[in-house]
Amino acid sequence: MLHLHDLHLYPLGLLWADPSLLAAWGGISAAGGASLDLYKTKRDIKYCFYDLTNNIFWRSVVIKTTSAATTTTTSESTSSSSSKSTSSASSSASSISTSSTSAKSSTTSASSSTTSSERHFSSNPKCKAAVAWEPGKPLTIEDVEVAPPKVHEVRIKIIASGVCHTDQEYLTGQFRQFPLVLGHEAAGIVESVGPEVTKFSQGDKVIPLFLPQCGECERCLSPKTNQCRKNWANTQAGVMADGTSRISYKGQQVYQFLGVSSFSQYTVVPDTSLAKIRSDAPLNKVCLLGCGVSTGYGAAVKAAKVEERSSCAVFGLGAVGLAAIMGCQAAKACKIIGVDVNPERFEKARLFGATECVNPRDHAKTIQEVLLDMTSGGVDYALECVGSPVVMTSAFESTRDAWGTCVIVGWSESEAINIKVEKILMGRTLKGTYFGDWKSVEDVPKLVDDYMNEKLKLDEFITDQLPLEKINVAFDHMKKGIGIRTVINLWPEETTPTVDTV
Repeated sequence: MLHLHDLHLYPLGLLWADPSLLAAWGGISAAGGASLDLYKTKRDIKYCFYDLTNNIFWRSVVIKTTSAATTTTTSESTSSSSSKSTSSASSSASSISTSSTSAKSSTTSASSSTTSSERHFSSNPKCKAAVAWEPGKPLTIEDVEVAPPKVHEVRIKIIASGVCHTDQEYLTGQFRQFPLVLGHEAAGIVESVGPEVTKFSQGDKVIPLFLPQCGECERCLSPKTNQCRKNWANTQAGVMADGTSRISYKGQQVYQFLGVSSFSQYTVVPDTSLAKIRSDAPLNKVCLLGCGVSTGYGAAVKAAKVEERSSCAVFGLGAVGLAAIMGCQAAKACKIIGVDVNPERFEKARLFGATECVNPRDHAKTIQEVLLDMTSGGVDYALECVGSPVVMTSAFESTRDAWGTCVIVGWSESEAINIKVEKILMGRTLKGTYFGDWKSVEDVPKLVDDYMNEKLKLDEFITDQLPLEKINVAFDHMKKGIGIRTVINLWPEETTPTVDTV
């Protein structure tokens, strides 16, 4: 006998059914009222669900409704562990009386005929993914399998993903297990949800998050931090809450980078690491809010709290640095100095709000000395967006004593910085930020709104868009400092991405 709590439901609408209906329907039982998510066709009501206990995907259950009775039929089921089809649940319950609690008016309005064509989700779909098999080697495009979501998990069809310097950092580093699917700055569409997921439905537009927000822990309830630790240790290790990855290749586990792995056409994430966004948002643009733009912009407006008419220096003019400049401009800073060894980025920096740009290689003095001279004693705020300990030291020493603030934004996991204690004793502040101090689940949708209302730039960051097959070109451009942000389109054949519905 199947039990309702064992079924993975694919939602489009909602029907409330009482225990008597469920018990009569092919041996499904439940205690008390139970909610069933349904598909609606023009004439029938169709249920698609996944039996987690027996690992079977039931392709369809069609309830034909007439004015007098509701007839239930079931199709064949497909086992995800075998290619063989098995018989479905018995259709002996050919007639079930409806009641006011078991069927709403929408069920009685359907007719008895069945549509001729049906489309269904696979329980373990194969899809394309860029797999990193070992550190420092190019990614290879493989056909991977993405398992169904488990409790409090959501499976997403990734539409677009930015290529971030953090991906490069961990491809060349030794801080994660391989094989690995990188990618963490993305946007997509909910394909299916696991048991106990209540905030997401199939078809929702979403941005996966490498920083969770459970909304219940001490950190989530505190206004002082955004650093929720729900599933943190596991996602950092590339696995879900149960200690395993949902992505595999020919039976071999493939680790999920930061619990996201957006260089895969499908992925599974915890429901606490996902932000639902407005339905009209362009996914190939707002994907940048999954990391780089949110991080840099928040570093200025949230972490540094840049004040009006202040002076700022931003070190590193990649996507994160340009977003930091945008934040400084939004905060109405009067002097915004962009610092980078690549002068080709200066024009773009001015577009985002830089008032001046400096190339450290053009000066005999250190860059901190140059900035002290330019600002008569140092900047009020310095934001380091490179991830280099040497640059971090320079940024800190470029701030004004007594009240200067330096925010470390660039990522480095194992290196140390060299700071003279006297520089701190004289009143400077040194701090770090993670994801720009944004509360991920609640703030990312607001940033999407800001973009849609033309309060935030995104299009201007994107200098190239490539299909997944050319992802190594994106990494090569990043190494050479070509462009700002490359967006990978994982479904380039879909000019207007849509979600399959019955």
